[in-house]
Amino acid sequence: MNIGKELEKKLLKELELEEKPKLIIIDGVDWTGKTTVVKNIIKEFEKNEEKVRYNTFKRKREDDERFTKETKEYEWLFRKECVEQINRRLVEYENEKWIIIDKSPYSEYYYQKIPELDRGLISSYKNYLMEKEIFKYKHIIDNVIVIFLENKDCWNNYEKRESQMKNASYKMMDEKSYKSMAESFRLYQNLYEKNRKKIIENIDKEKKYELNNDRLYKIKKDKRLLVIRSFEFEGLMYMMHDYELSAHFGIKATYNKIREKYYWKGMFKDIELYVKSCDNCQKRGKPIGRNELYPIKVKEPFYQIGIDFVGPLPVTKKGNRYIIVAMDYFTKWPKAKAVKRIMQRW
Repeated sequence: MNIGKELEKKLLKELELEEKPKLIIIDGVDWTGKTTVVKNIIKEFEKNEEKVRYNTFKRKREDDERFTKETKEYEWLFRKECVEQINRRLVEYENEKWIIIDKSPYSEYYYQKIPELDRGLISSYKNYLMEKEIFKYKHIIDNVIVIFLENKDCWNNYEKRESQMKNASYKMMDEKSYKSMAESFRLYQNLYEKNRKKIIENIDKEKKYELNNDRLYKIKKDKRLLVIRSFEFEGLMYMMHDYELSAHFGIKATYNKIREKYYWKGMFKDIELYVKSCDNCQKRGKPIGRNELYPIKVKEPFYQIGIDFVGPLPVTKKGNRYIIVAMDYFTKWPKAKAVKRIMQRW
């Protein structure tokens, strides 16, 4: 497990351990015999007097009344909390030599990519927040033992189970979608690691790229451009185009802004398609004209103050979902406050 040197030292010192435990992920679709496999593995370790922690994952919609029905407001949060629970189990241990968990956070990534399970309930920004959590411990998962379970009875078991369930969380998938999902799980476990090994083997031969802290950079005119991976694209586009402070610029302006720091193959076409399909941009259309910019003349501090608000944002624990920002035009001194509603006094 790679949990960071500082955190690793701290944990080992607190637990009085000489080395960190090894991690095994038992991944796969439902009804493939995970429980039996885990029991057999634990028995083998116990024969050698090796302690094992089995961090199993269980999450139900009934645990929280907000999640009992699928809504645009809370569906993303339900899935994100599922991944957070899985991730916590990746780094929870005491004095065990082995950690076994029965689910990989990657599985949630594929759930949200399947039309039957998505249905437009999650916005681009909410996808971005989920993906940050899903790949939070990617460096751990890519360097551990992953046992993927799959057999010819997967679909039959799934169909039998789902047809007997009442008030299921999701619409039942057809056979093609189910098998496609299962194949995605299996392939992705080793996909990144294989690509990473190829990059490391050839990086010295390629002067245009360099590897730093497990991230690939393209060298262009003395600039280091971070190479964006496929699962990071949507989140990056949200921050660079959709976000309140990004102003929904056009194709060329968005492209010029992104290429200053990032790179991926075919990026202009991807950016063009994203901007053209932006709902807000389509509704707004091309501006007829722009007024000239002019300086605001201020004589002294607090002579003139600008006030704006950002939101709605994800609701905080205190129920706030907006941020009101005030700035003095002379000193540029900012003041911000989180509030529940925008029609509210400070």
